[in-house]
Amino acid sequence: FNLLTIPALYLLGKRIAGRAVACFVVVLFSVSIWETEMARFARMYAPFQMLFVWYLYFLYKALILNDVTARKWMYWISLISIFVSEEAIFLVMLNFIPFIVSAKGARLPEYITTILILIIAYMFITTDWRFLGAQDYIPTDLPPSADSPILTTRPRIGPIASLNSANTSS
Repeated sequence: FNLLTIPALYLLGKRIAGRAVACFVVVLFSVSIWETEMARFARMYAPFQMLFVWYLYFLYKALILNDVTARKWMYWISLISIFVSEEAIFLVMLNFIPFIVSAKGARLPEYITTILILIIAYMFITTDWRFLGAQDYIPTDLPPSADSPILTTRPRIGPIASLNSANTSS
């Protein structure tokens, strides 16, 4: 995913400061020890980093260049990023920036799209996906195994594994 970040860095750097700065940023990103280590050891953050840089590129195009299609890309990237990382809520909140900065009013579909993405992000991030509301994680109707210890509670000691007396009297 770090390789997919390089075109976005180049395009953003070229738009903001020119071709020479864009090439410098790409080279710096490519040889950065920090990025290499992040790609190896924190690879769960690499997809979000890629989406974030692409989002910044389209945010720049939407705000500075007044590109209408860039706003659609912003919506799609913020919607996809919800499924990648919890930090995606920041991209979802950045969808409101064009409404604040823009001198002309936004259309109603843009407001509705932004609010719908916010609702989807909030619901997805706050949902407990590990257990989906299950109360008993292990089925209660299974018979106890003869080899497994039974947990008991003794005063002042806490839970202690003790063998079932019926299973040890052989």
